[in-house]
Amino acid sequence: MANENVATNRSTQRFELARLSVVFGSLERGIGTALALLRVPLLIWALSLYQYGLYMAILGVVATAHLLDFGLHYGVVNAVAEARGRDDLSAVGRIIATAFVIYSLIASAVALLILPAFALLPMGWLLNVPPDQETLARNVALLGYAGVVLPLPLKVFSAGMQGFQKQYVISAFRSAWHILIFGVLAAAVALFPENLIIVVAVGTAGELLYWLAVALVAVRRQPELTLRFKKASRSLAPSLTAVGLAFFVTNIANLFKFTLGNTVVSHGLGPGAVPSLAVPLALYMAAHGIASMGNESLWPAYGEAATRGEWEWVQRAFCLGAKVALGLSGAFAVLGGLLGGALIEVWTPKEISVSEPMLLLLSAWLLSQMCFNVAASLLAALKRVSVMMYFSLFEGIGVFGLSLWWVEPLGAEGVALAMLVMSLTSASLCLGVAVPRATGRRVRTPWGILARVALCIGLALGVGVAAGDFIDGDTPLLVVIRGGVLVGGTYAGAAWWILMDHNERRRVGAWCRRQLDFGR
Repeated sequence: MANENVATNRSTQRFELARLSVVFGSLERGIGTALALLRVPLLIWALSLYQYGLYMAILGVVATAHLLDFGLHYGVVNAVAEARGRDDLSAVGRIIATAFVIYSLIASAVALLILPAFALLPMGWLLNVPPDQETLARNVALLGYAGVVLPLPLKVFSAGMQGFQKQYVISAFRSAWHILIFGVLAAAVALFPENLIIVVAVGTAGELLYWLAVALVAVRRQPELTLRFKKASRSLAPSLTAVGLAFFVTNIANLFKFTLGNTVVSHGLGPGAVPSLAVPLALYMAAHGIASMGNESLWPAYGEAATRGEWEWVQRAFCLGAKVALGLSGAFAVLGGLLGGALIEVWTPKEISVSEPMLLLLSAWLLSQMCFNVAASLLAALKRVSVMMYFSLFEGIGVFGLSLWWVEPLGAEGVALAMLVMSLTSASLCLGVAVPRATGRRVRTPWGILARVALCIGLALGVGVAAGDFIDGDTPLLVVIRGGVLVGGTYAGAAWWILMDHNERRRVGAWCRRQLDFGR
């Protein structure tokens, strides 16, 4: 009886912490996404379209710095979650100290070896820029690279909080930080227009200060994360890095999947062609971040529940996470595919050429990528990182290779097509084959949820196409408002009756009534 009570309490606590993570994480994602979307027109206004395209292409180079994390962040998350599942809090100090030392060695090696090598990087050939722009591109890349690498040791504290399912604390703090840094950036570009160095310098300084503040907040809220160097353990390092190395390969794949597309467009077509991919992709990446929030918040809980053998809980949580992630991504895909062009006209202060095929390709990519993410979160929590690694690597290399092949004959749309083809293949295999095998058939693939999401999308698309004359307006803003209300309302209604079951509708309705009563 005592063991049953402990399991019940643990289950309730996991869901409660997951809910807190979703609430505060959603707040962070909402604020971060809103400011990221505002950042695009701000930079397009402050820079020329050529400079903006150059900046987005350079970000692909800078993103390679994230590989130097070697996936250790995820190794720490899993190790802390497992220690908590065993009620072995004394192990947490050893995990934090060991990871901090490893991170410090990596950052020191990069500062001594890699950063000086930027003087030899052929930026003109890589980004297809004239000789007079090479020095600027090199300095921007160097400064951005430093902003990613130097804070590496401090990231261990955020990983520890995530392992404790206390990510909501960091999310609340980051929400405030997003606002502060955006204000500083807006002031900087207003005072120094068309100065790319200033834009990157603000970002680098903001990253360093942010991770330092996160470390202080984490230690204060979770004393087990206090850094004590004497607890660093050589024997623990191999297990942390073994998990981390698999994530390192996955990070390489993610670099190819998400980040290098703009660099490929710049290399093949020049920086001036980059905004036609970078701007709509920014919209879809924002949607991707929002839709994946709930699913990612369940990751540490999956690991703890599986450690305790509570597979029924894992199945319920997996289906719930899939329903939220796929339902939200379906809404964004429909709205983006039908109204993305008008929204971009309203959103950006300068005219950006974005084709309808680009929007449709990215809408389909968003849905397929969310299917992959739903499976990947579970596999990562179950320490099947090698499986996730192989699928991610397969997808990433395929995206990069097909992008290089298709960018010149098909333009920027060729990169979007490469992303979609590989994402569909990888998601189908990962969700349909890897998840059942990794869980010994104890977790079933939620094909029914995917089918219901597809039906909701079909209904919303049908209404949108049929009401094309009504949606069309004299201004892009009018198109967005009319289309958003009609298509978004149709999708929401379909999701309420088709995607959600009776109990979910009852719980959501009760919650809404409580909010209305509170408002009175």
